[in-house]
Amino acid sequence: MLIDAAIISPPITTPDEDAGAFEALMIALGEELNPKTHLERRQVELIAYSEWEIMRHRRFSAHLLGHEAQRVSAEALREERSRLLTPKADQKAHNSQNKEAALDRMSEFGAVAYANHLHIHAHHEVSVERLEARRRQLLKDFHDLQARRALANIDDAEVSEP
Repeated sequence: MLIDAAIISPPITTPDEDAGAFEALMIALGEELNPKTHLERRQVELIAYSEWEIMRHRRFSAHLLGHEAQRVSAEALREERSRLLTPKADQKAHNSQNKEAALDRMSEFGAVAYANHLHIHAHHEVSVERLEARRRQLLKDFHDLQARRALANIDDAEVSEP
């Protein structure tokens, strides 16, 4: 059974996120997990929110790293230009060489960018770990609900608490 979009809570999205992508995630999880009861559908919704938050933290960390690496690269390029202080005629040749050198050093700039914002990246990494543990627990709870429902449908079966 698919998740009814009218039942789920509307996603809280950032400006760069697409609410339709969240709905597509919900549909995909609903098709894969096949919830039958309201509680199972609610678990699927919570799993989707956890997955969405994991993707969000990873995206934020990647965007921050990319932005900061570009900033560090531009700063290194400015320093190199000011160090050379060449006449305007020579500056065009140096600009293309500097850009090539900057591209060769992007991993270095990325490492500097990561180190500059280590506390922010650590926050995202810890958040992802916490959310992945939550997602695993939600999936376990979902499968427990399905198992209990399956046992309840067997004639002469006794459902016992673990």
